[in-house]
Amino acid sequence: MRTMLLWIFLLPAVVVSTALAQNSDLGLLLGVSHTVSGEITPTVISGTVSASGQINYAVQLHDSPGGRLYLELPVIITGTSTGMATTGVPAGNNQTTTADTGVSEIIVFFTPGIRWKFTPAARVAFYAAGGIGFVAVSKSVGMAGNGTVTAFDRTGVTGAADLGGGVDFRLTRLVSLRADVREVPTFANVHGSHHHEFFMLGVGLHF
Repeated sequence: MRTMLLWIFLLPAVVVSTALAQNSDLGLLLGVSHTVSGEITPTVISGTVSASGQINYAVQLHDSPGGRLYLELPVIITGTSTGMATTGVPAGNNQTTTADTGVSEIIVFFTPGIRWKFTPAARVAFYAAGGIGFVAVSKSVGMAGNGTVTAFDRTGVTGAADLGGGVDFRLTRLVSLRADVREVPTFANVHGSHHHEFFMLGVGLHF
């Protein structure tokens, strides 16, 4: 399913790039989208781990002395896993309950838009970007306790926007180091918030 989504997102970029025969680049980045956290109390042990990755294909539309205009197709994928164990909770009649809860969530942001890039120095380029699209969420919850197991899945789609910027430091003509910052507001509440911030590091491949 994830592979199919990526092909759906990237295929238009390949077609556009071939048709326009312009310069293009592919960004491959990784980052932490939410703080890794943990909590330990006398009855509750919990922890959350979350990470994100970005695949961003951009094709040049216009070149001028002031900079270059690109069409970009960014795909950001966030994976979050939360585990919580509850022990020794009073349940009446001098009994206690124990429960384990696991929640895994995959969020895919797709916000096609434009990028303006300018190069103040030979090896350094800055860019600003913005777009609008959608976010798809797949959430799985499993609960086990006192001899019973419950599991369910939920999916949903809502609109999203994208504002961001970054910097490229050229290592060679074809490869650069890239730092990228994104703010992605969503129309509906996603993972407990309408605002999602990403700071990622990776490489840009230019061809």
